[in-house]
Amino acid sequence: MTGSQYILPAELVIEILCYTSSLDVVRWRTVSKWFCTLTHDPTVWKALYVNAPFLRPRGPCPTVAFEDAFAKSERLEKWWTTEELRTGSRVRVPFEGRVTKHRHLVGGRWLVVCQADRRFVLYDTHVHAHTQTHKPQVIWEQADKIAAWDKCLATSEQGQIVYVLMSMDNPPRLTLLELRLNAESGAVCDTVTWDIPVSEVDEDPELDNGQTLFARSRFISIPHQSLIFDTRTRTFYEFPEFRIALDKSRTRFGARKFDDVQIVPTNTHIIVYHDYYERFSHRDSVIQVFTLPDDQRPAENGKRVLRLTHEGFFPSRDAIFAIMRNTAVDTTTGTTTITYLERHPKYGSFRSICINLILEKPSPDNVLPARIKWHHLLLQGEVHADDDLMFCNAYYDTTDDGYARGLFTRNHECTQNSRYGVMKFTIDATGDHCVATCSRFSRREQWDDIVSPIEHHKEDAEERLVLDGVRGKLVYIDTDSENEDTVNGAIENGAVVVVDIE
Repeated sequence: MTGSQYILPAELVIEILCYTSSLDVVRWRTVSKWFCTLTHDPTVWKALYVNAPFLRPRGPCPTVAFEDAFAKSERLEKWWTTEELRTGSRVRVPFEGRVTKHRHLVGGRWLVVCQADRRFVLYDTHVHAHTQTHKPQVIWEQADKIAAWDKCLATSEQGQIVYVLMSMDNPPRLTLLELRLNAESGAVCDTVTWDIPVSEVDEDPELDNGQTLFARSRFISIPHQSLIFDTRTRTFYEFPEFRIALDKSRTRFGARKFDDVQIVPTNTHIIVYHDYYERFSHRDSVIQVFTLPDDQRPAENGKRVLRLTHEGFFPSRDAIFAIMRNTAVDTTTGTTTITYLERHPKYGSFRSICINLILEKPSPDNVLPARIKWHHLLLQGEVHADDDLMFCNAYYDTTDDGYARGLFTRNHECTQNSRYGVMKFTIDATGDHCVATCSRFSRREQWDDIVSPIEHHKEDAEERLVLDGVRGKLVYIDTDSENEDTVNGAIENGAVVVVDIE
């Protein structure tokens, strides 16, 4: 095989590998040293990543960890909705001390928790049963007590970024912390903090860059402060005063009340949904789309104000629960399409509406109408029509360009039938219409065996469980309920549990 490079040019072999699968590429490494070198070429993995018709890790990044996750996701795609729920290994990573709420994994591996109300630590969830317990890494510590905090993730060319919004009591203030992490080692590469320019500090601050909607956005929303943070330029923006630009008969309402809106950051736009059905009987909701201003110079008051580019009206809606395509731009017309799902529970099924928000190329002088196209998407497992399919919780993992993998779970109050416990699903929203594929329901006992140590049927269970759909892992915090502070959401002397789903 030493002369194989003379039979086929390296460029041709690389081109062929681009049309295979990740599993095939890994197998080719055993042929010879020459083939092994070619299978590590970044061109191969970039092509596999771009063309992959399934959920895959953030990338492309041709490292061993990326390749392993990519190959695992490819295997999951074949049997996720065809096989019943089964579990493999289960590993516990104990922690000590007071730990407040957690939300997301960093890079599918690092779990960020707040300990002792003063420091943030990383727990490594990539452990095995025979591996000794990893000690947590302290990534940030301060003298002032943290009254409350929330966090979200962003991705840059340099790696994973964690943003933490902290509320301090003495003196009352909000601080935004940026932590740039090495996704392999968990080492902190850089830290930056900003004092949030607010007049009143929230008791429970919120932070969102679409993570709750499963989109990774360049923008971060601080909802109750009417602020948007651009992670690329590290600049704060505020919303203009609310008014309906397309309806000349409407007048200015005054300052926006954010109790009536849902803010959705994307890679290119900030979408705001207003629920004004109590004001207008014939118009239930208003949608407004904002972008960064063309003129980046601060306004007279020293703050930058977002620019309103599109606006529209649409019927009453339910909550958006997943962004499926963050931004799809037509290079010819400049039209942008953003696809998301709205959840509509019904008896006997679980319906969602797949919505395409179509935004024409912005006009420098006018606010353009936002076009909306939607169709119903039925997520329904093998269940009798007379059963109430109201799901207690749902756990998702998605990419920004149209793929999702997740679990629906049912609580004990929804049904007495033990056959209906958890259902696996995948969604493909890469075309004009979303397509959902669902598995049969696994028995309720199978789901209970996975997460039985926690009361996973409660409303706050989603803050305790994280689904890594790329690698087929379920990560949650286990604790003795007697040591849990249910009022403040704190946990004493628990463990991070990592369960492989097979």
